[in-house]
Amino acid sequence: MPTTSTSPSDAAGSPERPGLIELLADAGLRHLPPAALRELAEVIAPALSERVGGRLIAALSPAQVAQFEALTAGEDESAASGWLEQALPDFREVVAQEMHDIAQETASRVRAALTVSPAPGVGATPAKNTSAKGESR
Repeated sequence: MPTTSTSPSDAAGSPERPGLIELLADAGLRHLPPAALRELAEVIAPALSERVGGRLIAALSPAQVAQFEALTAGEDESAASGWLEQALPDFREVVAQEMHDIAQETASRVRAALTVSPAPGVGATPAKNTSAKGESR
């Protein structure tokens, strides 16, 4: 199945777009510095574009895919977006759902990576001294 970059998915995946960064923060990563959230958004943007593009293209006929590819090759984002909106009226919901899903998945992975098991003996309760105080030797 071909993957085509769509202006809606590119916009959704843009790390400058506050929506993706805010979704990451809302997914439990608000404690991370803003620069880290921006970096995460940059890392997941290509995957988001692939997922959105894949879902949108899967919903189109081969003839529609050819039409859409011709529009995107012309780099007329307005025409491509308008065409997509007519061909797939729910494309914005697809974008929003994929953004939400990828933010949740990413947050889960980040939280898991930040949760480190303690090394053996770390955090263990120290053994109690069983010798009697003041015992003379």
